[in-house]
Amino acid sequence: MNNIHIDANPFTKEFIEELRRIDDDRVKSYLRLIDAFNAEIHDASTIIVVKVKDKQYAKLPMTISSISYYSALLIISEIGDIDRFKDSSSLVAYAGLAPSTYSSGGKIYHGNITKQVGVT
Repeated sequence: MNNIHIDANPFTKEFIEELRRIDDDRVKSYLRLIDAFNAEIHDASTIIVVKVKDKQYAKLPMTISSISYYSALLIISEIGDIDRFKDSSSLVAYAGLAPSTYSSGGKIYHGNITKQVGVT
């Protein structure tokens, strides 16, 4: 609206720094909101790490590449009590990670992932 052009990607620190150079009260207001949200996210992340960093149930999923504390807790909350599954196949099916398989005339077709096995 004000003929402002920023070449940086909108989801980078460089973009935010360019915005901070703009002398506009509306932009400054939005930047204060971004700063407040970032502080809340940082505080919540710190609480999560403190609460689970020594918990064995959170460490196991984190042995998988790209799984952090937050993702580990999300997986654990989705699964619930692991003992309700009779075997790993049941867990995979519950999570919807088992590919559908169809066979006809000696040919086998693998389709999308689907939930196939019931939970005991």
